[in-house]
Amino acid sequence: MVRVGAMHPWRMVSTAAILAATITIGLAATSSPAAAASGSALTGITTIDARLTFAAGTYTAYRFSSTGAVTASYRYTLARASGAPATKQASRSGRTYYYVSAGVWAGYWMPAGSGIKATLSGSALTPVPPPTPAPEATPAPDPTPAPDPTPAPEATPAPDATPAPAPLPVSAAFTYPAPGKTTVLHAGVHGITWKEHGAVTTRAITQRYARTVNGGCSGVTWKTAWSHGGITTPYAISGFGLNYCYRYTLILNGKKVATSGVLLVNGATFAENFYNGATVRYQDPDYTACVAASTQMMLNFVATKGAPGSGFRWAVSSSYGTQEGILRWERGHMTQVTSHAGVDANGWRNGLNYYGWGAYTTAASMRYRVFAYPSYGSALSAMVQAIARYDKPVGILGWAGGHAQIVNGYRVTGLDPATSNQFSVTAIYLTDPLASDRMRNVPLSAQSFGSGSTTYRFRPYVYTDSPYDDPYSSGTMAAYRAWYGKWVIVAPAR
Repeated sequence: MVRVGAMHPWRMVSTAAILAATITIGLAATSSPAAAASGSALTGITTIDARLTFAAGTYTAYRFSSTGAVTASYRYTLARASGAPATKQASRSGRTYYYVSAGVWAGYWMPAGSGIKATLSGSALTPVPPPTPAPEATPAPDPTPAPDPTPAPEATPAPDATPAPAPLPVSAAFTYPAPGKTTVLHAGVHGITWKEHGAVTTRAITQRYARTVNGGCSGVTWKTAWSHGGITTPYAISGFGLNYCYRYTLILNGKKVATSGVLLVNGATFAENFYNGATVRYQDPDYTACVAASTQMMLNFVATKGAPGSGFRWAVSSSYGTQEGILRWERGHMTQVTSHAGVDANGWRNGLNYYGWGAYTTAASMRYRVFAYPSYGSALSAMVQAIARYDKPVGILGWAGGHAQIVNGYRVTGLDPATSNQFSVTAIYLTDPLASDRMRNVPLSAQSFGSGSTTYRFRPYVYTDSPYDDPYSSGTMAAYRAWYGKWVIVAPAR
């Protein structure tokens, strides 16, 4: 059962506090809003349909009051390149901000800066310029008495002009995509490379794109997407569209010197599975230990087939004693009432992080986080991307929140889910810790997983027995309010 209570000294949230709380879905903020932050209100707010792409690194997004004061901020480190949709663009104190509508920074304004690119309908977005203040009036000077006329000097002959030195010739050739060839690409991020010769003072690259014709790039109609300056080779480019063609022009010292070959972005099949039958165990005979048994199996899968990363301390175990020890610890570190059996999503998250890496008390230290999604489709896409990007299985709150199950693998067609969200899920692989369900590494189609038998159908969370505040995330609210009516997963975040 995935029902939890708390032997941890966490506080019960009052009815008034529950009514006043703002429900945070998915990621919790990692830091408080900056103290005494100041600035003007957001201006020039414009509705857009754009995609932000991020290089690997650390970024901070903000929320603002109507007067421009910072009311919240969220700092997060991306281990690799990623992306998110943006639905608004605005300016504040001379800087452009984008409103992120989904993902890590959903509901926050992300400032434009190094490592971030915004693309709208195939074109790079131009940041909103700040308003130009009107110049102050210049006072008229005091009148100056006219001087006595001075005889004009004799003209001095102009010297002969010195001819400017001829600029040194420059040249270049693309090495990827190679000229004269069509290269098939299945990823959402890739690097463009070239070799250049001569004294180069400025560089720029232009991307052109076209929809495929009969699955290829012959006879397509090319359009210019964007031009970027200040570049170096290799130049990483993201945001490729499925079934599109791309090619590039290199501009050195203001002159077009090279044209690349063609990138054809089309679909492929991608699959991963971290199931290891030698390390599984049933929760039986303890029918309240589904979360503990799932914690044990997920860590076993990470240790034997996944990517544990630094600090991993779990020793593979399939023993009943280990399961019961995990269950006791998780019940002491959850937000569910202890009068109900089992463990809730926060206890599951804490157990994975504590037993796996020994760190669970701050969002920045957590390898696993709890995420809640407003639709089945968004939750399904998110769990596949989490498995693909971090090579770790995902836990799901099955039976509408009453049972723990594991998604240990996937199969998709389209672009690589590790770098793109342009894919279709053909199957996930589900493992259930309950022996009577007889589900170990069972492939389920996306349709069956979303609408099939209630034994394995992924449904919205309906329980309300986690009334305590999570001490390891910002804000104060009853934990269940972030999950109720949503599809809840416990997924790797790094």
